[in-house]
Amino acid sequence: MPEDRRAPRDSVVVVSHSFELVRVDRLNRNAFVGPERLLAARLEAFCEYLARHRSRFRTMTFGDASRATFDARDVTPIASNRLRAFARMASQALTMVY
Repeated sequence: MPEDRRAPRDSVVVVSHSFELVRVDRLNRNAFVGPERLLAARLEAFCEYLARHRSRFRTMTFGDASRATFDARDVTPIASNRLRAFARMASQALTMVY
């Protein structure tokens, strides 16, 4: 999030699916179903970051957003960093065993 200062935005939407935080062993039907610890830790760190920087970031639910007004003129997607994308993919691969 610190890189957002280079290209300020009025809003950012973070989308996640509930099943992303559940680890399932697809090879063994009787295996333990548990949390994706790495992804859960990443989500917790993100939430803690937002909480520490309340003066810079306002969080809301989609219900809150439906009542808010936004300036939709800037719809340029945020560029991805290839190194960070690779690191993210590597950590996702690691969740298969961790």
